[in-house]
Amino acid sequence: MNLASKPKLLFFRMTRPGLPAYIRLHLQEQVRCLAQFFDVTVIDGSCDYGRLCEEHRPELSVFESGVYVGPPRAITNTSAHPQIPKLGFCHCDAYCETREVFIADMAAWGVEDFFTLSVSLATYTPTLADQMFVWPNFVDPEIFRDYGLPKVIPVLFTGSQATHYPWRNAVNRIAAQHYPTLQSPHFGWFNAQKTTRMFSGESYARMINAAQVAPTCGTIANEIVRKHFEIPACNTCLITQRTPALEAAGFLDQVNCVFVDETDALDKLDWLFQHPDERQRISRAGHDLVHARHTIQARDQIYQWFLLRKQLKPHQRIVQPGPFLPLTIVDRNSGIRNGHVQCGALDRMLLAQGDEHLWAGRYDEAEKFYYQCLNYHKMPEPKLRLALCCLFKGKAEAGARWLWEQMQGVHVGFANAEPDPVEWAYYIVALLCLGKTSEAVIRAGQFEALRHLELERVRAVVHTLADHSRPSSASRIQAGFRLSVHQLPDRTLEIWLNDLRKMLKACHQAELAEKLTTSAVETEMSADPKVPVAEVSTSALAPKAVSAEGGTNEPVGLSGWDEIPPVPQPVKRHVELYRWVRRQGGRVKRRSLRLARTAKSRVWPAKATMISENKDLAGILRQMLSKEDIKSGLLIGAADGEANTEAFLAGMGENPNKPLAVCLSFSAVKFRKLQKQLAKNTKVHCRRIPGDSPWVNTGEERFDVIIIAGSELPVAFQLCGPLTARFVVLDDINAAHIFRLGQGLLDNPDYTLSVHTPASQGGYAVFSRLGDPRT
Repeated sequence: MNLASKPKLLFFRMTRPGLPAYIRLHLQEQVRCLAQFFDVTVIDGSCDYGRLCEEHRPELSVFESGVYVGPPRAITNTSAHPQIPKLGFCHCDAYCETREVFIADMAAWGVEDFFTLSVSLATYTPTLADQMFVWPNFVDPEIFRDYGLPKVIPVLFTGSQATHYPWRNAVNRIAAQHYPTLQSPHFGWFNAQKTTRMFSGESYARMINAAQVAPTCGTIANEIVRKHFEIPACNTCLITQRTPALEAAGFLDQVNCVFVDETDALDKLDWLFQHPDERQRISRAGHDLVHARHTIQARDQIYQWFLLRKQLKPHQRIVQPGPFLPLTIVDRNSGIRNGHVQCGALDRMLLAQGDEHLWAGRYDEAEKFYYQCLNYHKMPEPKLRLALCCLFKGKAEAGARWLWEQMQGVHVGFANAEPDPVEWAYYIVALLCLGKTSEAVIRAGQFEALRHLELERVRAVVHTLADHSRPSSASRIQAGFRLSVHQLPDRTLEIWLNDLRKMLKACHQAELAEKLTTSAVETEMSADPKVPVAEVSTSALAPKAVSAEGGTNEPVGLSGWDEIPPVPQPVKRHVELYRWVRRQGGRVKRRSLRLARTAKSRVWPAKATMISENKDLAGILRQMLSKEDIKSGLLIGAADGEANTEAFLAGMGENPNKPLAVCLSFSAVKFRKLQKQLAKNTKVHCRRIPGDSPWVNTGEERFDVIIIAGSELPVAFQLCGPLTARFVVLDDINAAHIFRLGQGLLDNPDYTLSVHTPASQGGYAVFSRLGDPRT
């Protein structure tokens, strides 16, 4: 296409500074892709939209928001030149909390149609589905191609192995135990300095080309990521998880890729290496598929939308039958909608299971599923639901804290002017549950242009309880309902109020609950004709109110976040228990040596020798403890008859170093049985911790291994003091108290996550200390 004939496009892309080189390369590729069809001008920074339109006279404007945006990104006067069509570009993973940033930005800029790279995003945010089109990932064929290099790498693993890649992590462990495997480390997505060792561009493509097979997956979202195209494009055999998204892209098992799971991964690897001709045939077919359908030249979806919009009549709309199919025009009354792939995302299934328990009143069971979600990735939906569980259980302060931390995380990290409307609604509910009615009134009056059915109901409740009507507001009348990432069940006003009364009564606010009559709230809501009393809104994303000058109005009420007091933190009980733990290298060891001189033999539990070498935590513990170069280990939550306790004792007993094993127990009955059983063992020291002492301060501990058996610990348990252990093992990570420990270790720069299995009963994780030459 001749440059002079290309339509002009303004691309508003305000990225955060310091992004890694490979991320900047991806961003440049996206601009080059658009430049095939448009004369693109990139705007990076705050600006006056109207002035830029007058200067450049574009025929299309695209506004990016999502994970890579950075403040400031103030775009004023966005209502100017309404004849110029606008598109939003949602640049984030389907589960990413920056979906909230995107929705807020699009509302502020008056954008109502969107594109995304994510094939799974519509299933995560279904209220956007009718307005969301897919501009899928792609490869540059000049970089990702067959260089003809010798296939000297049997198995190549590239990319992150973070917690939201469970398939990749599981298959990696299997492959690495049986085949020579090259691991290409990943150092994150946001820090240029930390990622300097990562390959990108041609050097990265050549490494892929030198591999015989390369596994990858689409995260918990069953997404299509770049590696799904990069690997076969380089004529390397793609091993991956079977998902609807991949099948929609044209991938077929043992035709142009190999679909595996944990149960058959090793068998299929064996087959591929035993049949090199078949492996090469599959590799070549995958190469041909990607170069025919998934290169930069094939990604003209935004250009298609632009051309179709020019032809659009008032009774018509644009739809995309599938993420890899051409866009088309249909009649608005046809019932035809965008054909988004139902990806069956792991965390969405967990969320649905948790919701079944939540709305049935089984809050403890629901919390386990929500924590399991968060063990895969930090997401807003399980955090909101954990807040609801807390409010239903009478823990108003904990509920408010969940909501406050989520809203502040998005606001501080991305300078969001407004919170998610559902999160804001239940933050106000949490204030009511805390008995802070006056503050709830103030918060209900803040962000007046922010509207959603849940929030409007909460505002009506607040003003009913405060015995005064809500003041009218120009911005409130003009503003349409905002969308939210949160999808709560359809509830009539009466059912909704009954749930609110349950929360208030559980939080000892019975007097407020009694004042909430349906008629009073209906009267308050009926004052606003735009608010449906008994139906959940599914209306489209509406722009904010626009001032006479063409800019967006500031929210009525308090001006911003700075005036909101933070949620009070709980008072920490800090009890220092058993100073012998701090001195385990001294007195305890000396006592063990004295016992060793007088004891006739070491006695280990007979049951421990019967633990099978399987892939559950007990098997991992026994294998690790028996083979690693360790001198001491600490088991917190030891109990007679428990698999982890038996594996701990068996592994320590089989270790040639004859390490010291320290067992702490919270159960009097199980402790006495364990102590009696190990009475003659000179290398095991057992102590019981009183159940009413939830804090364990390890102080200057020098254990090589610390194992925390969450199912045997009180819920108030905390592990304080500096950690120097080479390995820390957490069991039952889907429980609240162990989840907090795990998050602390994930944030600890001294530790890396080695094994992570949230899906195994209560879930478990193994952390290794960085910088230890023996690790």
